[in-house]
Amino acid sequence: MRRLLPVLAILSAFSLYTAFASAEDDAVTTVLASEWGITLKSDGSGFYNELARLVLAEDVGRTDYRIVPYRRSNTQFLKATDTCRYPDSIETLVADGHVKNGEAFIESIPFINVHVHLFSTPGSIPPRTAADIEESTIAYPMGARTHLKIPAKGAKFVPVSDELAKAKMLLSGRVQFIAAALPDLKFVLAAIGHPMLPYHEPYIVENLPLGIVCHQTAENNAFIDRVNRRIKTLHEGGDLALFFLHHGLDPHGYTPALTK
Repeated sequence: MRRLLPVLAILSAFSLYTAFASAEDDAVTTVLASEWGITLKSDGSGFYNELARLVLAEDVGRTDYRIVPYRRSNTQFLKATDTCRYPDSIETLVADGHVKNGEAFIESIPFINVHVHLFSTPGSIPPRTAADIEESTIAYPMGARTHLKIPAKGAKFVPVSDELAKAKMLLSGRVQFIAAALPDLKFVLAAIGHPMLPYHEPYIVENLPLGIVCHQTAENNAFIDRVNRRIKTLHEGGDLALFFLHHGLDPHGYTPALTK
């Protein structure tokens, strides 16, 4: 019997390891993607859905990728403390007032840089400073704090939940300016056959390195570790740069530096 004890101990440890491995294999991570128009549509099309498919490959584990309207995604993410959100960052969650601090969250390495600019009507001179939009009407993404980040005297800020509707507000003259993200607006305008709108490239309202944000749980921590390994592989193998090039984007402007 004494001779069997070491063997039984090994078998017990192996069984325990197998149970943990099986549980990890069976784990499904819920990722809530915020639908906001052409670039992230509920039918699975759009630039950000394609980027998610690139990152959330088989080696990151099983994911339940749910495309949810923007407001509902905020509510569901904050209520369901085992979920993740994309595209996002802890800094953005805090800055936009969704949470007071980021202590209860974990985030991936960012895998896209989003730049927010002010765009003006076709043929006009775009604003170079906040002073250029004083006493004007500006449409901006609902949920963002754009109106707090641009100190323009007498300006009226209009929140809009759909990126195509926002662009059309500018093209129809309903507003004088819009705050919009690149590369997002590039794809929105291409979808309606319109050239890029005027903007002053050095005047950046916000620079947002975005990835995936999750509630802090043991399972989500393991998931983020796997996602980070995947992102590093995409960086080092050049696949992320190729993805941006395929979509007509300069990788140098949209690829964040590896930070973790």
